[in-house]
Amino acid sequence: MESSLDTTRPKAPARAYVLMVVTGLALAAAVGLLAATLRSDDWWPTFAVFAATTAGPLLSLTWLVFVARYTVRPDSHRDDNAESRWLTEATSSAFHDLVIMCGIALFLLSISGIEVGAAAALSGVLVVAAVDTVVRYQLLKRRAA
Repeated sequence: MESSLDTTRPKAPARAYVLMVVTGLALAAAVGLLAATLRSDDWWPTFAVFAATTAGPLLSLTWLVFVARYTVRPDSHRDDNAESRWLTEATSSAFHDLVIMCGIALFLLSISGIEVGAAAALSGVLVVAAVDTVVRYQLLKRRAA
């Protein structure tokens, strides 16, 4: 039986780290290649910027896929803790808020005839969702204290 005071961290095999790095960098290069091919800007700078800016997030994602299963021990009581319930309630409520806000924004844009680009609209949706979730989580946490 494993003690909850056990502070040793399990190690992932070396192949997991190699797969993580190779896959993450290959995916970043693929994003750079796709962006450079689709955009009309200078090919090499576009490739370099997109590959470099996506390398960090993609390496994090590949760490999650290849390494985390060896090094992270899930909390066996995660469904019973308050933080998990707060996050579930915050994200659920934020989703409802987001649907309402998108409906109102669509109504206002339809009436006004203002054109908004897809990147701006999706960025706005992500920012509103993130801020709403954080605010709701903090409120739930404060109420419980």
